[in-house]
Order: sequence, then C-alpha cells, then structure tokens
Amino acid sequence: MILAGLALFVVASLLCGVTTAPWQLFAARALQGIGAALVSPNALSALLRVFDDEKSRGRALGLWASVASAGAIAGQLLGGVLTDLAGWRSIFLINVPVGVVALLGLRRALPALPGSGAGRPALPNALLLVTVVGGGSLVLAAANGGWSSGLTAVVVVLVVLAVALVVAESRSRRPLLEPGLLRQRGVVVGNTVLALNVATVTTALYVTSLVLQNELGFSAMQTGLAFAPITAIVLLVSPKAGAAVATVGARPLLVGAGIATTAGVALLTAFAERGYLVGVLPGLALVALGSGLGYAPMFALATGVDDRLKGAASGLVTTVQELGAAVGLAALTSLGLVLATSAQNGTTTYLVAALASLLATLVALAAGPARETDPISEPEREPAT
Repeated sequence: MILAGLALFVVASLLCGVTTAPWQLFAARALQGIGAALVSPNALSALLRVFDDEKSRGRALGLWASVASAGAIAGQLLGGVLTDLAGWRSIFLINVPVGVVALLGLRRALPALPGSGAGRPALPNALLLVTVVGGGSLVLAAANGGWSSGLTAVVVVLVVLAVALVVAESRSRRPLLEPGLLRQRGVVVGNTVLALNVATVTTALYVTSLVLQNELGFSAMQTGLAFAPITAIVLLVSPKAGAAVATVGARPLLVGAGIATTAGVALLTAFAERGYLVGVLPGLALVALGSGLGYAPMFALATGVDDRLKGAASGLVTTVQELGAAVGLAALTSLGLVLATSAQNGTTTYLVAALASLLATLVALAAGPARETDPISEPEREPAT
C-alpha cells in the first residue's frame, strides 16, 4: 500500500507539473491526495508495529513528528525558492526524482508486515465523507465573499449528506471509523489537540506569508528563506520531545507546546507588521517550538491503542491532521474576515488562531495526567479477534 501510494503520488506530481488547464491541475491534485492517503496512515501504522516498546516508539514518533511538522514548514521555504527560480511547476516536478529515490529505497527498507485482516471499508461511506468535508471547506472559503441563498442551499445538502454518513457508518459492517477508537480517552484528546494545533499553525504560516509579501515587500524567494530558521527548530526539538514522552508523559509536553504556540501567535498578532527580525522571527520561533514539543505526544496519545486498532488509529490521526489544516485554515481565516475590517484582516486572523491554540492548551490541561499508555488501561481494551 505504501509503495503503490507513493508511486501514484509521483505520477500525479508529474501530471501537475505538465498540466495546461485549471481542471487538469485540480484532477492531478486529487490524484496526489489519493496517493498521500495510501502512504501516510500505512507508514505510521508500520512504524508503530515495528517499534513496539514504549521508549523506542516514543523516539520513532519524535522523528515522525519532526518530519511531518518540519516538512510542512519547509514547504513554505522550498516553495518560495523554487517558484522564484524555476516557476510554479517546479514545486510539483521536484517530487518526481525525490519520489523515485524514495521508492527504490523503501523497497529494500520496508519490513514485510502482514495486513490487519480488517478488509476494505465501505466505499460509499468514504465518498460521502470526502463530499461533506470538501464541500464544507469550499463553503467556508466562498463565504469570504459574502453569504447567498446558493450557499444556504449547499449547506442544507451537506447537512443531509452528513446525517446520511452517520447512519451509514452505524449500519456498516466495516465502518470508516472503528467504534472502539472514540471510547479511548487518549485517542480523543490527541486528535482534538492535533486538529486545533494544525489549524493554528497552518493559519499562522498562511497569514505570515501574506504579511511578508504584501506588507514587508518580500519576494517569493525571500519569503521562503524567512521560514528556514523555524524549520531547524522543529527538526531539533521534535525527536527530543518524542523521547521524553516515555519519561515525563504526554500532558506536560502538550501544555508546554500550547503555551509556546499561543505566545508565538500572540507575538505575530502584535508585531508581525513591524519587521521580520522584530516581529515575525520571534513569533515563528515560538510557533516552531510549540510544534516541535507537541506533535510527538499528540501522535503518541492518538495511536496508543491495541495492535488490532493501530491501523485504524493511524488512519484517523492522519485524516484529522489533514482536516485540521484544510478545514481549520478555511474556518479561522473566514472567521477572521468576519470579525475584522479590511485593514485588520491579518491581525484579526492571527488573534483567532491564537484563541484556537489556547483552546488546545485547555483541552490538554482538562484531560488529566496522561502518559502515552494511560488512555488505555487493560480493562478498557477490547479483545483481539
């Protein structure tokens, strides 16, 4: 599944780079999404099954988290540089040689792990989920231009489809979401904090890229290079945070991450437009510190389940991460636009993102003491079948 998904992603990236019409680019991007959906949860599930003791798994999750968070931030850096040097198509074409090298290496490196035997989930349910989530994101984006009767009709249709999805899941023999997962406190806390954190960080990076270019006059390349220091912070901090999960527990790390992220976005709110060194860099550094501290314990909590459920837990946390970025960005920027005047759009959106980060911190505090293994005590475990 990992190799097939990566191969599809490489081919889709090539198609993105040679498209000649917008609809072709959208279709190729959709193929990229399918490829990524095959790779990410299966890769995380493989990692969890290979590193089966708490200490080594914490270190592995720390490295996983550093790649995930630093990759998202480094995309800002590389995207700006490549766009300036070789045009927008290069941001897709660069995936082709990198992907081919990864395919060749993974064929030798990946262990031969058996499947879970869970079978295929219901395809109609998956299509309903994609329609509801994708449609909801588009509605949030379209609402920036003002509300209309057409948007109201779309919302009504999406609500009906969401109800249909819930009913279909409750009756399905192979639901998309394993029923046992949401009974685990750690899974709920980890995914909730992750969704809020990813929404905050994605929104902060998005607004900052606009501030750098529109307010401070940075070029695309300069904007990309402006994100280089924070990428290094995430890469340094995240593996250490992953190793610390087994010793200090997930909760202190999540609280510290929330405080750092909230403080960083607050600094951006107040000082981003005053200059890069004075306002942007200190705020982004704190955001990066929060990401480095938080991602490993988030993943640890969200996947701290029986081996039978690790695949499902990996799929859920990967989905939540993507939804937190897509839906979170649309929701927070839309709310910022609703609350602000045109001259305050960036500042108000930063403030909304800071409130989302603060909410994530409160969720971590309210969850009680939680090490990675705490959320699933033995009496709560379901017997393996």
